[in-house]
Amino acid sequence: MINITDVKPQEFKCFSDALLAALATSGESLYRVSQDSGVQYASLHRFVKGSTSLHLDVADKLAKHLGITMRLSAHFEKESSHG
Repeated sequence: MINITDVKPQEFKCFSDALLAALATSGESLYRVSQDSGVQYASLHRFVKGSTSLHLDVADKLAKHLGITMRLSAHFEKESSHG
């Protein structure tokens, strides 16, 4: 499994890239990820092949299974506190 804490946030253009990297380095088959995460195999396969994106609820399930967490950037936190 990828250790996201060892990866600098700017290395990923978007959350989908982090998910793809975690899938690629997890050592698990798509079938196993599907069974353990509750994400449909067909959705995972299309996502990995680049033919579709994931709905947010599906991305959340996948991230949880792969151990990916997000943190807000300092810039976002600063902008939010002014609102």
